[in-house]
Amino acid sequence: MNFFNDEMLAALQNPQVRLLYAVRLEWPDSVVRLHTEIGTFNHFPFDAGESYFGVGNLGSIGDVTYGDGDETTPSVTLELSVKDDALRAQIMAGGYQGRKGQLYLVALDEQGRVAAWAEQFNGVMDSATIKQGEKNNTIQLPLTAPDDALEKGLNWRCTNESHHAQYPGDDFYRFTTWMEDLGLYWGSKKDGIPLRKYL
Repeated sequence: MNFFNDEMLAALQNPQVRLLYAVRLEWPDSVVRLHTEIGTFNHFPFDAGESYFGVGNLGSIGDVTYGDGDETTPSVTLELSVKDDALRAQIMAGGYQGRKGQLYLVALDEQGRVAAWAEQFNGVMDSATIKQGEKNNTIQLPLTAPDDALEKGLNWRCTNESHHAQYPGDDFYRFTTWMEDLGLYWGSKKDGIPLRKYL
């Protein structure tokens, strides 16, 4: 059984071939497209005309693993070293769990043209973890099989940031930060919550 199509097998026999990974992640408010080389590529046939941004040595792809000995639930982990606080905050806010993530292997010829490509993984994003280092942080984002994701609970929190990730513009949890230490007296005029001062 071959994991690659005939075009990819032929491309892999060329000693001058360069291989890279391309990742397409459907984030709540946009689609993130990255590849493991440097520069911007917009000539991938599987996503024609869209720009994929290179992360070079800042990104890496883990091996496809199988959890609990069940070969129907593979997963792969994407790693990205970042110093960007905005990206870290976006990861912590959540809302991306269960959304689609795809991983492609791309073979480039001597001129940098796509000789062949193969989809390596098509699944959904699981909850990311952030490993803090001395110089930068590493985000580890697992992609899991869609049927495996159905067995897991959602990672939403009762915070304004997490709620905004799913419902932009809805301020339902706006005052939760200030209310956690206040006493609530339901049906009483005693000690009403002074929310006006937080507006």
